[in-house]
Amino acid sequence: TGIIHGDIKADNCLLRLEPTFEWDSRYDPSGAHGWSKKGIKLIDFGCAVDVTKFSPDMRFIADWKTDDQDCVEMREGRPWKWQADYYGLAGVIHCMLHNEYMQITPVRVDDDSFSSGVSSISTKKYRPIQSFKRYWQSDLWRKLFDMLLNPTMVRSDSRLPITQELNDIRREFEEYLVSNSNRAGKNLKELLYKLEISGEHVTGYRYVEIQSLCPQMETVGEALVVVIQNFIGESDVAQNLTGKRVFWLSHSKNRKILAKGKYFDRR
Repeated sequence: TGIIHGDIKADNCLLRLEPTFEWDSRYDPSGAHGWSKKGIKLIDFGCAVDVTKFSPDMRFIADWKTDDQDCVEMREGRPWKWQADYYGLAGVIHCMLHNEYMQITPVRVDDDSFSSGVSSISTKKYRPIQSFKRYWQSDLWRKLFDMLLNPTMVRSDSRLPITQELNDIRREFEEYLVSNSNRAGKNLKELLYKLEISGEHVTGYRYVEIQSLCPQMETVGEALVVVIQNFIGESDVAQNLTGKRVFWLSHSKNRKILAKGKYFDRR
């Protein structure tokens, strides 16, 4: 879309659960059978950058005090562009998987793709400190985090953005979800429906921490594909939310909801 959001984090994500008369229990990545009514709203574009207003080779340097929610390039004073949103998306997914903010660590890898005459060179890349549980689809998650945290290493020419590669892994997640959305007594539709109807209807918006739903799932991927489907590709911008049931994806400790399924009114 030519837009860098610049501040993707759990607090800026709204889980959209609009009512629908037709909602099949089997997930449909095309959005058919009611699934187009379930998704993500991305808000707060105060830090957004319209890259179409700059030359294609333009890069940016962070001139503010950075923290763990900023991408590595910002923290190390290196030029950045799409890395800001890739890192932000990784942080949102990490909050949902582990119920805590993402911490990363550098690792050294041998890369023999350099043609400078040296047969192998040690290259630094990053990965989350937290490991994946054995019953998660760990290969998929590792692949996704590797791409989001090290986007310039995805292609041999280091070119960004890596939209096609992210679309490809998105399809892998969707294929898994289609096959497993009704597995071993775990029904994705029922889990989302319980979240949707939890508590009484209130005037205005309803918000809830999405990570409170995750521990109820045997496979966290069953919820995350629905959540990330609008991040990878085109963003689903929040507009005209009045009267719709909208849920807040917040990990702020001062707003942490301990009771699963509860909501609070933030009018």
